[in-house]
Amino acid sequence: MKRLLLLLWLMPVVCGTILHAADTSYFLLRVRGTEQVPATLDKDHYFQQQLIAALQHEWRKKPIIIVSSEDSEQVAKKQFALVIEVNFLEIYINDPIINQQNKSLSRDVHANTYKDETEDLRKQDANVSAEMIITEKSVTALMRVSASTVKLPDAVVNWSEIVAETYLWENKSATYKGSFQALGIKDIELVRSKSRPVPKQEEIYKEVVKQCVNTISGKIPNSLQ
Repeated sequence: MKRLLLLLWLMPVVCGTILHAADTSYFLLRVRGTEQVPATLDKDHYFQQQLIAALQHEWRKKPIIIVSSEDSEQVAKKQFALVIEVNFLEIYINDPIINQQNKSLSRDVHANTYKDETEDLRKQDANVSAEMIITEKSVTALMRVSASTVKLPDAVVNWSEIVAETYLWENKSATYKGSFQALGIKDIELVRSKSRPVPKQEEIYKEVVKQCVNTISGKIPNSLQ
């Protein structure tokens, strides 16, 4: 009885289901063209690792293991049912754009209410003004890759597509000098908005990778149904 329990414990478990090695399908992932991405951005093969994690999540209820083509030891040992290939075609992160503009504001406001000699109520208006400095910051990124799946052993292309994703970060804020009463509703919203620092290239790269990976990891499993 103890020996039987030990054997059951040693068997691989995937998502709560006991599986034999023969039940597991191995998919090979090739990611090419990353040499055009600075090493500081794609540190530790960031794109590849994110794609593997996303695909494994999509297939979390299925006995599928994804092996990177860079893992030569595993590649030599396994028999693959599918090849997933991703080629970097274009990756671009522009320099931050920072624009500032001045805006002059003025308006008549109610300054005082008083009674004249005949005891009639009178309103006294005044003209107030302010100078606003509006700051706009933005950074854009573009990633374009070709992605495909090939079924083995017949080497049949199951799905192929060019995936293009863009990412935009922007921040708009303002400061002012003069009378607060001169500001309109939208001007007040801008003044109350926080001026945020421009994100680093690494942060922008991760955001555009996230979008690209989400698109690919959603389309590949659907293409195999």
